[in-house]
Amino acid sequence: MKLARIAEEKYKVGKGLQQDVLRAQLEVSRILQTLTILNQRQRSLAARLNTLLLRPLDRPIGTLAPVQKSPLNYSLNDLIDKGVENSPEIRRQEQLIEQSQYAVNLAHKEYYPDFQIGYDYWQRPDIKDMHGFNVTINVPIFYKKKQREGLNEANFAHESARQSREAIHTELLFQVKDLFLRTKSSDDLLTLYTWALVPQSALTLESSMAAYQTGTLDFESLISNFTSVLEYEINYYEELANYQKALVSLEQITGAELIK
Repeated sequence: MKLARIAEEKYKVGKGLQQDVLRAQLEVSRILQTLTILNQRQRSLAARLNTLLLRPLDRPIGTLAPVQKSPLNYSLNDLIDKGVENSPEIRRQEQLIEQSQYAVNLAHKEYYPDFQIGYDYWQRPDIKDMHGFNVTINVPIFYKKKQREGLNEANFAHESARQSREAIHTELLFQVKDLFLRTKSSDDLLTLYTWALVPQSALTLESSMAAYQTGTLDFESLISNFTSVLEYEINYYEELANYQKALVSLEQITGAELIK
């Protein structure tokens, strides 16, 4: 690590402190610790990926392509419309609403008399053929109980299906809006890291390294500036992962193609 070498060189020529060298070595050890943890996570994720692909766990994954930030080219209203259009739960509830409405219509018809018209024909030996019509009327005399209970049951099923659809619709709107806002927030943070925090902290580190070498800055401040650069770079990639995961979740909910 460059900072450790600078601290050691200053100490060798009598311009630095031993504690600066020790502190630099400690920071190097911390970085190595972090790298060890990240390598272990990488191996675990590689094994998980091989499991999903039905491959041997120790099969090398190979070099992965750099993660590129996918643009979000849809507005919130567009994503909501696509989510409603492609939601299987909403379509299922709409089918139930249609079926229950049909049941309500049938229940209403139970209040009306049932008319039946028939035609009869008789043919007997030595007697002229006979023709006749008959009309049968079934009048519902228990409408105050049977028909009303049937109608109430049908109305309840219809209202229950309608309310379920509204609940699913409301939850869908919340999920889409929440993921959309999270995506926008991550996008703003990525812009901040890219154009401000990372380059500014890097410039500050370069300046502090020169100041430390000339003796106008203490090593503690130099380490603090180095840590800031490292943290901002790590935060950038963590936020990039959050952004891409939010897009994946939006894609799953809405059915829109967001990751290309």
